[in-house]
Amino acid sequence: MSGTPSETASNRDVINPSRIMNPYEDFYDRKYGAGMDDFNGDRIREEEWIDDAFTSKTNVNCSFPSPQTSALAATDGEIPPAEDDGCTADQTGRAVSCQFHNMIVDSSKMRMKNTGGEELSAVMGQAEEDEMIQSYDKGAFLLRQGSTVPLASKWKRNSVSNPENLHYLEDVMNAMALQTDASDPCNGGRVVETPTLFITRYEYVDLHHTMGDWFNAYGVSAAASKKKEKFNVVFLDGHPKGHLDDAWSSMLGGTALHVKSNTGPPTCFRRAIFVPPGYTSPINKNAYCDPVPAMMSSFVDFILESFRLPNLRRVKKKVVILKRLGYISHPRSDPSKMTRVVSNLDVLKSTIEKVTPEADVTIVQIEALPLEEQARIIRSAEILIGMAGEGMASTLFMDKDSLSIEIDAVSSDYSFVYDWLENKEDRVHLQISSNIAFDANGSFDQDFMDKIAEKVKMKVDCGEGLLRRKYYDNVVCGDENKETKI
Repeated sequence: MSGTPSETASNRDVINPSRIMNPYEDFYDRKYGAGMDDFNGDRIREEEWIDDAFTSKTNVNCSFPSPQTSALAATDGEIPPAEDDGCTADQTGRAVSCQFHNMIVDSSKMRMKNTGGEELSAVMGQAEEDEMIQSYDKGAFLLRQGSTVPLASKWKRNSVSNPENLHYLEDVMNAMALQTDASDPCNGGRVVETPTLFITRYEYVDLHHTMGDWFNAYGVSAAASKKKEKFNVVFLDGHPKGHLDDAWSSMLGGTALHVKSNTGPPTCFRRAIFVPPGYTSPINKNAYCDPVPAMMSSFVDFILESFRLPNLRRVKKKVVILKRLGYISHPRSDPSKMTRVVSNLDVLKSTIEKVTPEADVTIVQIEALPLEEQARIIRSAEILIGMAGEGMASTLFMDKDSLSIEIDAVSSDYSFVYDWLENKEDRVHLQISSNIAFDANGSFDQDFMDKIAEKVKMKVDCGEGLLRRKYYDNVVCGDENKETKI
């Protein structure tokens, strides 16, 4: 199951997020003392810490799920690789991650219909439950002696506020048991020496939700290692191939495998880290914490470096219009049910070209493209225009001094990414309502297209650093004290 690690991103720099979490060092030291240096939140005053962490907070900055922040007392200011086994959570207590050394994984004790990784054409129409692990037998995950088996009941939030906080981790915790042999369990069997992330993906072909998975995976991997290090990833699911799958290996540098693809004897993982479910990612709209733009900047840099795109810059006067069309991305896809499909984007393109002849305008359907190609297209755009939806999550990749226009944002939460951007004055995001009915399909009327075209012209005429966001659809060109409403 170890496979041969891919060299796709072997030269990447893992950006450690510890600098972002420094403000919490004093809080944890005062509240819990040096004992919280350990990774194990179960063994060290677990109930007290969990009760506090799960208490509703206000004005709490988001943080990566990682070893406890009091570990920042290290002389180099970074989080050292944790040697202890156990679980921990982010500052809100919602995103829980776990780490175990010399953990044995027995996939024969996992009940699931499909293996995962099948060609999409071969499994069209299959039920979603066929792609998920239905149950784990006790002992599917064997922990080394001396570890403490985490109790899912203690890590769950109260049933009123968020009963599903753990998601897949609840079943994983309940399937854990201690090894009976005190000797090194990795001797004599199949061993994976490369640190390995484990995660269950729920909406694996949706960029918005997968971004949450990647954000959490980046957070735990960066916190777990101070140096350049590859990480494998094991999918605890049975999804068929998806257009975002390859990005996991590219970003993490190792192999990406489905757990049931291991048909041989149990495998020992020298270091196993369970990634918090993407639904608990702090970049979700409903996160109980305040965005920390520096975290997003390091995450985006990490992705761009993984695809060797850190030096790619926007192309002046390049306009990209995102086209929503129904496409088949998973076995239950029904292209006829796609909403917010605009039938006259070609007329919008012509309108923009008429008002700003020097603009280079292209129409792109981006959702079905691999992440690398999405990032390349969006990064090179100076102006991005699109209906609210999955594709607008890609605004994260836009360069500084760019403009994104999200149409009918009331119908979705994809504009959440704007709150995470650094230097907002240089990366303007407008939200504009069109004449098309809520969450419906249709055509833009000419007045609306003229409005969009004028905004594009204003950005092109303003040049670099001159466009400022005042309100959702108001901007300033030049003197920010003289607001220009368009």
